Amino acid sequence: MDAAYSLLDSGSRDAAEELDAAAHDVDASQAPDGGEPPDAAEVPDAADLPDVGIEPDGGAEVDAGPPTCDLGTAASFATDQALNLFGQVVYFNGGNALPAGPYRITYLDGCMKYGNGQGWTIHAYSNGSIAWWLVGASTTDMVLMPPGTVGWSPTGGAFNDFDDCVAANLALPPLEFDFAGGPLGVWLRDSPYTDNQSGVDGRNPKWQLTQLSACDGGVSSAPQ
Repeated sequence: MDAAYSLLDSGSRDAAEELDAAAHDVDASQAPDGGEPPDAAEVPDAADLPDVGIEPDGGAEVDAGPPTCDLGTAASFATDQALNLFGQVVYFNGGNALPAGPYRITYLDGCMKYGNGQGWTIHAYSNGSIAWWLVGASTTDMVLMPPGTVGWSPTGGAFNDFDDCVAANLALPPLEFDFAGGPLGVWLRDSPYTDNQSGVDGRNPKWQLTQLSACDGGVSSAPQ
């Protein structure tokens, strides 16, 4: 009997050891929570993933659009002590001739008054009789009125507050136009100039000119 029990006990131990060994042979990839990650071969190939519009390595390239050239800004140098300066042309690009082609004119800052008791504005009349103009080599060569609010009265398009006038003009879109070539500047068509009022802290109406094609570089505007 003792021998028989000994054999049975030995057989049980052998079977238990075999089961334990089999348990250790289970693929570690099947271990839950903390086991080794799945085999790399099971990760889907990038080509099989859905297209979500994201480009690898830096993202999709953005089209910068056609080249442009900044030709600087222009604004009157008039002050309340020198109002006749409103009658001088201030040229873009240092007064140098510009090539023929497409251009963009953008309002940047400033307003003025056409008389005491009137409102802050850019143009007095929409027909251009008293208004700012882009002009060529002379004031008789009037190209177009640059962007700006119209009206001289606070009840007719002008503003009681200077900052409100600037904000309203900043909201206006730029104008694009074709220019025949030559010098180009800004000029106030008005008479007389002595009843006008210049902008707060010298901030008269100011515009930026952009050539809608490549160039070698613009030159800052200067009075002429």
